Amino acid sequence: MQKTRILIVEDETAIAKMIAMNLRVANYDAVIYEDGLEAAKGLEKDHEYDLALLDVMVPGMDGFTLLPIVREYGIPVIFLTAKDTEQDIMQGYATGCDDYMVKPFSLSVLYAKCLAI
Repeated sequence: MQKTRILIVEDETAIAKMIAMNLRVANYDAVIYEDGLEAAKGLEKDHEYDLALLDVMVPGMDGFTLLPIVREYGIPVIFLTAKDTEQDIMQGYATGCDDYMVKPFSLSVLYAKCLAI
């Protein structure tokens, strides 16, 4: 049985590693990019992901700009971000995300949302 693959685009290394470690314990395969542009380039070569967790504020290409590229491959998206205004959240949903979580967030809730999507 193939593991569920999750793309993580997060420039805060400690947060990215914490998320990936917890997802791996739950039997997910997590791939980390710390730069939005690098993630976009990586998707051209490998886009077999079941879900993407995108930070909005990453170098290279922000998450709002990266989201349509991820969507081209039919990958569902959850934003994980510190951008917490109503306008930011509305922009996330208007851009097409499946869910929007504000940092700090609960790993248990993130896991539940991964399962739901």
